[in-house]
Amino acid sequence: MVDFGKVITAMITPFNSDGSVSYEKVEKLSIWLTENGTDSLVICGTTGESPSLTWDEEYQLFQVVRKSASTIRPYLV
Repeated sequence: MVDFGKVITAMITPFNSDGSVSYEKVEKLSIWLTENGTDSLVICGTTGESPSLTWDEEYQLFQVVRKSASTIRPYLV
């Protein structure tokens, strides 16, 4: 069984004013969550606006989070 830890955060997806994903803010948010006690992250769930994202945006978002929050395991997508 996978141990998700005690604190699982459903991460939001920050957007720019033009409606595009703000990958810079995604990186900052995932680092902040990592440094403040999150054990696991839910990425691209309904809290993360998954219905409004393309597959490419979801993949890019996951890559940014995986790189910036490298101490977090596991991810839920």
